[in-house]
Amino acid sequence: MTSTDEFFTGKYSFEAFEHIRKGGKASDLCKEHHYSLKRLCNDIMYSNLSRDEISDMIKSKGTFNLTTKEENHILKKNRQSYEKSEITLNTYNGWLCKELGSYPSTETEYVDSVPQMYIDWVEENRDKRFW
Repeated sequence: MTSTDEFFTGKYSFEAFEHIRKGGKASDLCKEHHYSLKRLCNDIMYSNLSRDEISDMIKSKGTFNLTTKEENHILKKNRQSYEKSEITLNTYNGWLCKELGSYPSTETEYVDSVPQMYIDWVEENRDKRFW
């Protein structure tokens, strides 16, 4: 399960983003699961769930973000709290756009497959000239 990209949330810590942006390998990063896989397996083993319910549980709780190894250790010490660990997550494009300073930095809900943040940004900046 941990080798599949199907469970990747699409979010990176800033340090993980920097690692990739500077030419580092994604394989050097940690798949940081927000819900312990051991606990997930335990939950499944001692539950009376149907196959569909088990599948839904795995899909919802088996997801991961990409962090550095150092951040992964910090998260473990802080009981997986990104806030206590002072680790911020964003998508790769979100970090890139934030760094460039010209586009929104976080992705939110989608409207007709266009991220709402882009629609909001266009509305807020309609009268400004960027090019």
